[in-house]
Amino acid sequence: RKMVERITLPVVDFSCMSLDNKSVPPDSDPCVRLLAEQVQLAFSTTGFLYLKNYGIPETQVCTTDIPTFRL
Repeated sequence: RKMVERITLPVVDFSCMSLDNKSVPPDSDPCVRLLAEQVQLAFSTTGFLYLKNYGIPETQVCTTDIPTFRL
């Protein structure tokens, strides 16, 4: 049997940079700094992350033709 290592996928809240926002906050905004730290940590530890609250409607995400791959 092949052993599979399980990892916990980091969940990052993207709401401060969401497409739903009327304007983009400055880089000095604490929300932007926290987001940057979370993204950097996720990619430097697991290499992956799950973004939530990014502002793209689910209907648009589901209909976008994105190439997929299988491991």
